Amino acid sequence: HAYVTYEQFGLHTPELAALGNQANERIFRRDCLEVDIKVGGAPITLYLVHFKSMGSPRNGLDGREATMPVRIAEAQAVRRIIEERFGGDHAADKRWAICGDMN
Repeated sequence: HAYVTYEQFGLHTPELAALGNQANERIFRRDCLEVDIKVGGAPITLYLVHFKSMGSPRNGLDGREATMPVRIAEAQAVRRIIEERFGGDHAADKRWAICGDMN
């Protein structure tokens, strides 16, 4: 999922544009790795993420506020990836977990 863009997933917002993010830019700077494994013989899908860090203040906002639109888009993208894999109505019934640094 390394090359999915805001535009492809319909996630580009005015808030992202205000931060200088373009619609054709990648959502994930550090990918969203999807791994299928078995635990105790049962399959489970892991989504490994490292969301945008909060960083230092910029544009008159503290680091958390300044980067929140990026983290929101990353979280929405992971949800879409999971729903596309398992179906929006069936994802809750499947075995999957989101792991990593979500800042």
